[in-house]
Amino acid sequence: MADKLRKMIALRLSCVKEIQVIHNLALSAKGDAGFRIKFKVRYTSLKDLSDEFNRSHSSVLSLLAADKEADLNAEDSVKSDFLEMFYDIKSIYAELFDVASHLSYAGSSGDQTNVDIPHVKLPQIDLQRFSGDIRDFPGFKDMFDALVHTNSALKPVEKFNYLISSLTGTPLELIKHLKATTENYKTAYETLVTRYTNPRAQARSYWLPIENFAPLKSEDPHSLRKLLDTFSINLQSLKNMNVDIECDFVLTHMLLSRLDTETARAFEREYGSTSIPEYKTLFTFLEKHCNGLLNISGSNPMPKSISKASKSFPSKPTHNFLTRKEVKTPQCVLCSGGHNLYTCSEYLNKTQKERYAFCKSRTLCFSCLSCLHTLNRCKSKSACRKCGSKKHHTTLHWDTEKFGNHVTDSSGVNSDQNREGASAPSPSTSVEHSFTARTPPRSRSRCVILGTAMVEVQTYDGTQKKFRALLDSGSEISIISRGCYNALNIPRLVSSVVINGVGNTRVVNKGIAQIKLRPIGNSDLVLAIDAVILPKICDKMPTYRLDNTSWGYLKDLPLADPQYYVPGEVDILLGCDVFANLLLNETISGINGGPNALRTIFGYVLLGRIEHEPIALQVNSFLNTISEDFLDNLMKQFFEIETVPDSVTSPPEGECEDIFKNNVCRTTSGRYVVPLPFKVTDPIFPQCRELALQRFYALERRLLRHPAFHEQYCAVIREYLELSQMEIVDPPRDGLKFFYLPHYAVIKPDH
Repeated sequence: MADKLRKMIALRLSCVKEIQVIHNLALSAKGDAGFRIKFKVRYTSLKDLSDEFNRSHSSVLSLLAADKEADLNAEDSVKSDFLEMFYDIKSIYAELFDVASHLSYAGSSGDQTNVDIPHVKLPQIDLQRFSGDIRDFPGFKDMFDALVHTNSALKPVEKFNYLISSLTGTPLELIKHLKATTENYKTAYETLVTRYTNPRAQARSYWLPIENFAPLKSEDPHSLRKLLDTFSINLQSLKNMNVDIECDFVLTHMLLSRLDTETARAFEREYGSTSIPEYKTLFTFLEKHCNGLLNISGSNPMPKSISKASKSFPSKPTHNFLTRKEVKTPQCVLCSGGHNLYTCSEYLNKTQKERYAFCKSRTLCFSCLSCLHTLNRCKSKSACRKCGSKKHHTTLHWDTEKFGNHVTDSSGVNSDQNREGASAPSPSTSVEHSFTARTPPRSRSRCVILGTAMVEVQTYDGTQKKFRALLDSGSEISIISRGCYNALNIPRLVSSVVINGVGNTRVVNKGIAQIKLRPIGNSDLVLAIDAVILPKICDKMPTYRLDNTSWGYLKDLPLADPQYYVPGEVDILLGCDVFANLLLNETISGINGGPNALRTIFGYVLLGRIEHEPIALQVNSFLNTISEDFLDNLMKQFFEIETVPDSVTSPPEGECEDIFKNNVCRTTSGRYVVPLPFKVTDPIFPQCRELALQRFYALERRLLRHPAFHEQYCAVIREYLELSQMEIVDPPRDGLKFFYLPHYAVIKPDH
């Protein structure tokens, strides 16, 4: 600390000596015109010198404040001397080089001294008008003082008229009752200055725009720029008033709390620490992030040889080999028809019990019957038309008496149908769904490889990162994996695209990312693509390491993916929307069982059938069959579980019931207490403390790898302590029975 204090004092002393030199030069220039050019040149460094002095002086005060015996009065005198020389220099400069006052002085006197009069005609400077906004008064006063108040060529009565003409509203009402005389000018000027020189109100006027700035709702570069400008301008104004605002926690918290979710998440990924970030670090990141968003949203013309991928997604369904895209339409989860579930005739023909069981088996929301969320996350404002409850849909309203009858008679209304189905099964009694993986036969010696290429993709800050792309002419859209999208840290557009694959399998997309990719090292050829974000595109390709020793014809070719024979992740899929723009007119046929080489803008892409030694590959096949008999048994088991039994069915259950009846009690706080039903009277738990500690250490190691989850977990534990739901206990005494229960952290990132 002492070394830093000496350093700051030395830096401040250097600033004081420098301004003394400029001050002496100003006094010399005032009496001798020969020094004016040199003074004018040295004057340009005055502002930087003042800023450096203020920074070093503030640091000295901060370090001395920690010492209770330090004399701060002496430090105040240092700043007073500096400011006196500073404003004296500015006054002399205004007197010597101010254009308006100098021309007036030269015209009214016979002084023939050579002066620096511009050889161009400057535009006329109009007086700023002041309407009473305290934020505008410092600028108004400085301008009025420079042009009128300190102008010795003007008489006081003329200055009064200039003052009256530059005021409107409340300030004008304040002094307009004074007559325009020489004596009243000073009174009017001082009244105005006294009224609107209010540092406290002025500082508050700079702070309120920051405090009242509404949080951003989306990742919009223009809104983000407005937020940054508001913070920057008002904080700088407060600094100019010498208001101490150097508190990183307050400023960082206020700025972070006004960011949208995507931008805040991008900063957390970049920062990756639990320590309090500096405000300057956050502001610099947001500046770069905003510039990146502006660059991405800007319209950059595509090279003539490449046509930009269309951003519009057709409303009609379109088909492809791997994927299919279409605009979402209501689809019944029961019959797959183009209508909502609550209008489905098949659904309405079911009983309340059957509807409830169906919704529960499909994990539907009981309030709006949606398959996208559960009841606790439903935002629907609709209520049951029969009882007014928002906990269930009208079609799921239960009649208590009928419900009891259904529980008693497990066969219900479908008993006749079941008997008929048993004697004469219909073709629709079973539904089968089959999904089969790639199945290259073990005995064959041929397989097919798909074309891959290494590409460079532009990130949010304009840098380039390398990723592996798959060229697929059978896909109508391009796709980017979620891992690749997170690495780029670019904005995401909301998408209503539904992706269907082989066998009409559906994949939920995470939005659309607008990416710019190019061949490695070639900045003249850029592709702008709208890629759908998916959790994962496919498994590693190829599925095993290829033996390319006999493919000598590929040795001298510039390959798009030099590591094509090594299994690797696929980050981007380039579909038919850009596939034609990638091709160049040249193809080399495979030799010695090797692949074909297709020339593209990325280099030669290898694809086609190849020959290899027989290799044992794992083949996975999945087949699920669901029949009506199975559903009947499942429903029967469900209602048996949901129904409270009339009597105890086993001796252990009877013992548990006796323990409950004989020991249950209620505390004064309203909580029920019941002992655990152990099988033995005095249970023993050997080494339970060691096991619990092992689980705790494992949990701690896992959380430390994810700082955000670790902070959330600690917050929950602190809340338990504050609410007295958990307390610290002393080590167990000898002879006391105890058990250590491991605690688990259940984390659901999607919620």
